[in-house]
Amino acid sequence: MSDGTAVLHDFAGLDSNGTTALNDVRSSVTKYLQASAGKPASTDILFVLVSDLVGQRAIGMLSKGLPQALMAGAQRRDELLRAIGGVESSDAAARRLGMSKQAVLDRAKRGTLLGLRTLKQNAVVFPVFQFAPDAAGLVAGLDEVLRVLNEQPALDGWAKCNFLLSARDSLRGKSPLVLLREGHVGRVVNLARAYAQS
Repeated sequence: MSDGTAVLHDFAGLDSNGTTALNDVRSSVTKYLQASAGKPASTDILFVLVSDLVGQRAIGMLSKGLPQALMAGAQRRDELLRAIGGVESSDAAARRLGMSKQAVLDRAKRGTLLGLRTLKQNAVVFPVFQFAPDAAGLVAGLDEVLRVLNEQPALDGWAKCNFLLSARDSLRGKSPLVLLREGHVGRVVNLARAYAQS
């Protein structure tokens, strides 16, 4: 048994009968990484994959370390989204935009609509902040900003959300989203370009 396998056995509380399960984890993670070659690996997806394969006992043990930080980050994301209007299901976003649910999901996949994959439900949800409050569309200029952010494939929906919602000292404490709502599209596009290249 390799040192890494021994550590995982101890960590997950596996006995010698757990070797098959551990090999299944290794095989599944390897297949996932091969399938996503050239694409950023989502920590949420990997966490779900490992949790499904190793089981709840290991997750209980994992929750005391690094995944605790991931969970805290997920809670912060949820709190932030709730504070600025929450999220909508694909059905609700479709009604709001006057299109089919599939069209909304396709736009999220293409990156022309901000969709966020959730860990708990493994569903795509849509932050309400991106929708224009008085029209059936997006905040003016958001499509241009998303186009620029999409040039960097490593930026997932959560990274784009972070860019839009994070207040910056250089913007006098405002976020790029606030600037967009104030009509400063060009400035936010330039900020997005710098963010995507960093």
